[in-house]
Amino acid sequence: MKKIIILLYKGLQLFFILPFCLCSKKAFNHYWNKYYTEPLELSIFNLCVQWLLYTGKQLDLDYESINVLIFCIIWPVITILSIVLNVILIIT
Repeated sequence: MKKIIILLYKGLQLFFILPFCLCSKKAFNHYWNKYYTEPLELSIFNLCVQWLLYTGKQLDLDYESINVLIFCIIWPVITILSIVLNVILIIT
């Protein structure tokens, strides 16, 4: 559970970092160098891959495990919570 909370926090940081990286080559290079783990082509997608690898190493998770946590557990839970909150707000 602790790893999921840390992953949520770090993912939220990445959510705010990515727009800066799209607008600024300097910001992109800064975060590329910060999260660099594997030689990959420079792109926003690969920056996210680097982030996954970097964060996985910090949390002692491999690439597949961190992907499963994000896309099979965290994302569906957030989506369901969002739907429930929207229904509550529409009803009230």
